[in-house]
Amino acid sequence: MRKRIFKNIDWGIFICAIILTAIGMIALFSATHDSGYESLQKQAIWFVICIPIVFALILIDYEAIAKAAPVFYRNKFNFINCSFIYNSSKWCK
Repeated sequence: MRKRIFKNIDWGIFICAIILTAIGMIALFSATHDSGYESLQKQAIWFVICIPIVFALILIDYEAIAKAAPVFYRNKFNFINCSFIYNSSKWCK
């Protein structure tokens, strides 16, 4: 299964995302080098945190998400309608 997961990753897009992140961090470094590196450190920490999250999301079976999509859509639609009804009742008073 592990071979299949890494085989299905589009490595070109993944490498481009890493390169764009590195360019952004270089730009952030050059913009904040006089005032300390707090923003750069935050960016680097979130980058390190998000890489495992991305790989965890890759493990999720997209067919299961596709099967559950109508339920999510219906719930979202119901929440929007409930908030509209609740807010409109507040406006009418």
